[in-house]
Amino acid sequence: MAKIRSSKLATLIVVVMTCLLAGLIEYGARFVQYRRLGPRSQVPGLLRDRWAAWRNNPAFAREDITHNAQGFRRMSEVARQKPPGTVRLFFLGGSAAYGCEGLYTHIEDRFTRLYDNETIDFYLEQKLNRELPQKHWEVINAAVNEYRLHQHLALLLSRLQQYHPDYVILMDGHNDVSGFVAAGPDYDPYAVTSYREEFESVANPRTFSDWIAMNAAWLRNNSVFYASLERRLSRLTQFSLSQQQAARRPELPKPVRFEDLSSQEQQEYRTNWNELDKYTRIARQIYQVCRLNNIKVAFAMQPELILSGKKYAGSEQRLADYHRQRYGPLVIYSYETFYPEIARQTREAGAADGFALLDLTDAFDDSPLQTFSDYCHMTPDGNRIVADRLFAELEPKFRELAQQPAGGVETSPPEPAAGRANASQKTTGRQPRPPTSSTSPTPSAL
Repeated sequence: MAKIRSSKLATLIVVVMTCLLAGLIEYGARFVQYRRLGPRSQVPGLLRDRWAAWRNNPAFAREDITHNAQGFRRMSEVARQKPPGTVRLFFLGGSAAYGCEGLYTHIEDRFTRLYDNETIDFYLEQKLNRELPQKHWEVINAAVNEYRLHQHLALLLSRLQQYHPDYVILMDGHNDVSGFVAAGPDYDPYAVTSYREEFESVANPRTFSDWIAMNAAWLRNNSVFYASLERRLSRLTQFSLSQQQAARRPELPKPVRFEDLSSQEQQEYRTNWNELDKYTRIARQIYQVCRLNNIKVAFAMQPELILSGKKYAGSEQRLADYHRQRYGPLVIYSYETFYPEIARQTREAGAADGFALLDLTDAFDDSPLQTFSDYCHMTPDGNRIVADRLFAELEPKFRELAQQPAGGVETSPPEPAAGRANASQKTTGRQPRPPTSSTSPTPSAL
């Protein structure tokens, strides 16, 4: 009996000591993160969302990032009702629009922080208030890391309409093309939204693996040590794998040609090419929603390092070489050809419907500055140049808004031009033609 009591006591002591050690480790992790990034950095930056899969966490902030109470990246709050004399713009996109730091830190470590006053929306808001002082301008950063175009539609319908925006600008491209690269036949962007399996495990648990996923989600949301460890291990694993892949892969030709792909990759490419019209379809849906709510809308194809015609500055050449070698011929060739095709299709749809498509892939062609911090994220100089480009391209529309009476902005739909209905039908009904021979097509030929 005494041995049993002694065994139970020893077990209790071990449990208590383990709990105390875990608590001490968690306290230490919280203290370090508090000192480095601030008190609001101890919560996750994203929350699950029943409409858009995930969204920004209003409780999150760190030394360089502020989420306001509405979940937008902004240093001030956004009233649901616009103040008198205010023109309200929402800026949507993925991590580049949000203002993500550079991710290839083993090559470029100067841009591991991008502050709230170094983002595209901040620069654009400053320029609008300086150049068009007749109105007070709000440019609200509603971008969310890793978002694709269909998630903007969900966010617009579920959350943004209630803030009565006058203009919505969507800057996308990279994340959507990454989806098309792995699309396969009958591509459905909603069905393959990232983190779908984890969402299902947490929302509809049935198995033991679902129980593990639920506990991991709880730890991720409530333990700074666990979240930091998981994030660090994930980055190390991804970096190690990418280094191994890049080392095994022969050096890519510049540019990559269609015949540089294997026969299997060529077939994958042709299949994925035929799915590109899904992007334009969602863009047209967003336009129709905005039109019904008297909101002007413009779409922009974001800058991409390997698609830029600029003379590389700083570490950009090494960033581009690493990125190309890391992802291989199919991914690189797909980006080089899918991007202009999506832009062409969306521009045709915009001409038929009445919305703008801005191609920002050439935004830095004349800049001698380093504008990229990795494959698509931008330096403060890059963000400022994009803001200036957006203002220049959309200035006539902005001036129309500046002249509107204080009671609101009217955006009646455009009158259909002769043949516009036919053009619209051709745009939606047309399937692009992929390469059919081993001859290497140029992007323009596609």
